[in-house]
Amino acid sequence: MNNEAVSDKQGIALIILFIIGSSSIVVPGLPAKKDVWLAIILSVIMALPMAIIASRLHVIFPGKDIFDIVEICFGKFIGKLLILIFSWFVFKLAAEVLRNSSQFLNASNLTSTPLIVPMICTSTFILYIVKKGLPVMGKFAEFVLIFPVTFIFVITFLLIPEMNIYNVVPVLEEGMGPVIKGALGALSFPFGQTVLFSMLFSIFNEKKSPYKIYISGLLIGGLLLLITSLTNILVLGFNTASSLYFPSVSTATRINILGTLQRLEIIPTLTFIIGQYLKISILILCACKGLSKTFDCEDYRFIATPICFLMVSLCYTLHGNIMEFYEWVAKVLPYSSLPVQVFIPILIWIIAEIKKKQPDRLS
Repeated sequence: MNNEAVSDKQGIALIILFIIGSSSIVVPGLPAKKDVWLAIILSVIMALPMAIIASRLHVIFPGKDIFDIVEICFGKFIGKLLILIFSWFVFKLAAEVLRNSSQFLNASNLTSTPLIVPMICTSTFILYIVKKGLPVMGKFAEFVLIFPVTFIFVITFLLIPEMNIYNVVPVLEEGMGPVIKGALGALSFPFGQTVLFSMLFSIFNEKKSPYKIYISGLLIGGLLLLITSLTNILVLGFNTASSLYFPSVSTATRINILGTLQRLEIIPTLTFIIGQYLKISILILCACKGLSKTFDCEDYRFIATPICFLMVSLCYTLHGNIMEFYEWVAKVLPYSSLPVQVFIPILIWIIAEIKKKQPDRLS
């Protein structure tokens, strides 16, 4: 189960697509209002220590993922409880992301289609990717990364004539309070989720690879989200962007070059779909690995099918509508994610550093 490896480039591509997948068509850190760009920068800075901690754990325990590490640090009983907590968190998050993806497809293109249809179709594709394993997932991410990155820069360049600098000034008009609140929201979703890759990765090409993969992926993903969010605010203004569920799509509709190059909302849509599919696949793969470790199974693939079906069932019953989903993202997720994305990894790291001084207890 732990013999799956990816190259440094593939690992970085996975993290970048994971970060921009759920957030490429929205604006993270909206509580910061005009200063949303400051909130994103601050949230990336806040997420960096967690990326470094995840990297450090891989260095202390080479060839181990977080599920192996918690059993080493806390013993079988507490370790399996923590594994179940991690597994439930990523499984629930996968269902939430699937819900968001299906609602987007339903609202933008499949308006007359029952919501369950895109859920089932997406989960079928996710199941196929998960059963192929991490190496195939890494190769896919490395191959498709160029498309969303190119899309983001092309859209931003074409929208320069539509930008209004007064939409982001004056800076810090309401002080640092809204910026910090927006940064905490963006930390929980998506930047702090970088630490979840400690469930996925275990084998690296070099000793320094974990630091390179985690930090580079976080910084590049943060830069891309900064560009898309700043573009949305500059073009739409805060009031309009905050009133839309998918502001990036509305921003793309503003492109009109000589009346011929227009209606390019398909570009952010493709970026979102690519990232969403990969993000859900990663989360489900983490959940399958966690449950397999809990019950001492050698291969996670045999439970991928029931996990995907359970995800669809949970996804369908999570929220009554898209408004409830975004209310959950704003009011619940920032607090529910802190234990798994911040507190528990810090505790594991502290125990790991203590055990590092006792080499006989590292295995």
